[in-house]
Amino acid sequence: MLKPINGRIIPAGWILEHLKRDKEGITGKLEHLCEDAASGIFEDKKVKDETNGVWSSWWPGETEGNWRDALARLAFALGDEDLVQRVTRYVERILQYQDEDGYIGIFQANERFGNGARSGELWTQSRIMGCLITYYENTRDDQVLKALERLADLIVTKFGPLAGGRSLYQIPDEDGSKTHSLMIIEPLLYLYDHSKKPEYLDFCVFLYEDYTRYAKYAKFPCYDLSCDLAQDPEVPFVGHGPHTAEQLRIPLLLYKATGNELYCSVFKSAVDKLKRYMTLSGSCKSDELIGAYYGHVSEVKQEGLDIWHCYPIPGLGYEYCSTTELMLSFNSAVMETMDMEYADMEEWLVMNAAMAAKRSDGKAIQYLCADNLYEASKAIGDRWDYSPTHTDAAVCCAPNSGKVMPGHLSRMWLTDERESLHAVYYGPCILKTRVGDAEVTIEEKTAYPFENHVTFHISADREFDTCLYLRVPGWSTGCEVLVNGASAGEELIRSGKGQTVRLERIFRDRDTIEVTFKARPRLVKAVDGTFAVAYGPLLYSLNIEAEAEDYFHYDLKPFCDTNYRPVKGADWNYTLLYDHNRPDNYIRISQTDEAGYEWDKSPVKLQVKMLSSWGIPRWVDLVPIGCTILRRTTFPMVEDIWGRK
Repeated sequence: MLKPINGRIIPAGWILEHLKRDKEGITGKLEHLCEDAASGIFEDKKVKDETNGVWSSWWPGETEGNWRDALARLAFALGDEDLVQRVTRYVERILQYQDEDGYIGIFQANERFGNGARSGELWTQSRIMGCLITYYENTRDDQVLKALERLADLIVTKFGPLAGGRSLYQIPDEDGSKTHSLMIIEPLLYLYDHSKKPEYLDFCVFLYEDYTRYAKYAKFPCYDLSCDLAQDPEVPFVGHGPHTAEQLRIPLLLYKATGNELYCSVFKSAVDKLKRYMTLSGSCKSDELIGAYYGHVSEVKQEGLDIWHCYPIPGLGYEYCSTTELMLSFNSAVMETMDMEYADMEEWLVMNAAMAAKRSDGKAIQYLCADNLYEASKAIGDRWDYSPTHTDAAVCCAPNSGKVMPGHLSRMWLTDERESLHAVYYGPCILKTRVGDAEVTIEEKTAYPFENHVTFHISADREFDTCLYLRVPGWSTGCEVLVNGASAGEELIRSGKGQTVRLERIFRDRDTIEVTFKARPRLVKAVDGTFAVAYGPLLYSLNIEAEAEDYFHYDLKPFCDTNYRPVKGADWNYTLLYDHNRPDNYIRISQTDEAGYEWDKSPVKLQVKMLSSWGIPRWVDLVPIGCTILRRTTFPMVEDIWGRK
């Protein structure tokens, strides 16, 4: 099992720039853009448990909890004292408003811990507990840990064994809030790791069994990860994408805590099933469901109707919340299983799906995005334009998007019980840690994912003996490792379905390790039979020049909601021309002279031979999908029989 590094991972290069833009973008400014993000709902502005149409009063608790967690992650990732002080003041207020019985939550005293059809209590508590855990992980403030345990002590008395077997799920869920509540298991099991209080574990086991027991009575499609449904390969995933993505890690966490192989089986079956619904860019189809209502029935008439299996064709949407939660679930899987296949999946998702749905200035995202995106506007739907809030839909994706890069950064380096160092993800950063008696700094110099070469510069106050593990990405056809300019004689080992290079040696100050991953451009096939081009950890797209229409301006400039449409005359009607026997004749790697932030203008592009709408061959430039607003990613393909000798 892997665990977070004992030390700090400092962002550098493009990762640092990305986080700085998040500070000046959605994550750093959301409280000025959306009232719900800083409403004080966990403090003195608690609410009644109410509904009005599709709206429920717990929604602002989700927004604020997710945003505060994202802000805390950003603050500590940057080491930004102003942000850290903002987070500290907030945490102090939360502890100040904790009730005598330990309650931290959004509801007024006589409205708490209901189990009605739209109960959002445990869900919103899981969100604020995530923020407090992020703070504790970075400060080791015992007062915060004690506050969390007081809240946990209260929660476990409201359902399950200590509440006479009281069920949360017996009354069918109507809007997904109750099934979101399954996520309370994550912070409770975190606290169980610290306290070993059996009542925490008993509650978590009960809640998952309760969720599974009543899945068959569901009115809202959020039970994909129930034990029976997840293990049945004939039952498709159809639920709300973020639910399925977040709940994916719950059986795995239960397996870690209990050792019960059933939970491990549920997790593995769910991952196998999830792969059927993955977009080429790495997220899962979820617009907002993984499945689809038959016949495009309007929402008001959907209750009780069957939801059908759906294929992730490249024009269908994926939700940013799904992307964020999959990132977190894949990282949990890496740590609990040490299987580097999950690291491949996480890295691909972060570098492609997450970047494609976020504007490079950090000031707007798409709630729903697609690999083939010819227009991004409200004309398609409320969730398809670029916005810093998406208040016309729900303010969930905007705050959640801020967790992605801090979450990725925090897992770039991991360790194990032997204090070995595991380089899981690559990118510009500096690791500061302690190995045995040695104070160690490892500076990782690279433009990855825009290049496939990484150099590690080691500084240490004394020599240290350890194992260094370097993940070999699944797209790589091999790797070369040099230590101080000489072949390392490394050992290549299996890490689940992935691979890792193992270096065991005495490391010294000023040691240098160079890693080059071998790769060639490759075709990847979508479920509809069209093809895209990938190189290294990046998926490439034809950029469609876009015209921006800023149709709503926020009080805080320059934030606005924006529609994007193709400029007049833009052409994306192409067909790939290819010969599998001579791939280098059809795809060329081109380094550009572009300077500055890489996600504004990529330093690498691919030149791909394509057929125009007239059937005439020509070279077309493709760029990383994360460098586009509008794009075409997949194309039909023709084998070049005329070009063969």
